[in-house]
Amino acid sequence: MKLDSAGLLGKSIDNSQVIREVDPRSSRELFWLILLGAVLLGWALAMQGRGAEGIAQIQQGIVAWQAIGTPHMRAGFLVRLAEAYGTVGSVTEGLAALAEALSIVNATDDRTAELYRVKGDLLWQTGSRPEEAEACFQQALTIARGQQARSLELRAALRLSRLWQQ
Repeated sequence: MKLDSAGLLGKSIDNSQVIREVDPRSSRELFWLILLGAVLLGWALAMQGRGAEGIAQIQQGIVAWQAIGTPHMRAGFLVRLAEAYGTVGSVTEGLAALAEALSIVNATDDRTAELYRVKGDLLWQTGSRPEEAEACFQQALTIARGQQARSLELRAALRLSRLWQQ
């Protein structure tokens, strides 16, 4: 089954109302999908310039996800939260979210190239640590290559090339 993410994100649905109404004990998979949708909607809002609204949506989804006691995917949600923080210039908060995600990743040994790419973006935004940003982009490239994740490799390589052009 192919989901049309643009169609799903474009719907005018009050996710917070849906989250409150779904009983997670009776339909756990549906509840997970709703929470995933809440986080992705928040990220999409932030990427469209509605940062504060998107951050609140992502945070609400993370809190609800944590309440059902499911640790997996939290690191990925925190990466999206960090990226959203970056859209509003809240680099410190973004780096804090990434630090938490990194601790989860290290505990589960589940390396994610996106975590390092977003960290590189945030460090680059500060303008004061280009060598640290470069190291993050290089780490993202190494992980993506190891996982044979071409799209993630391309994203990291593009960021690295832009950094080198400056």
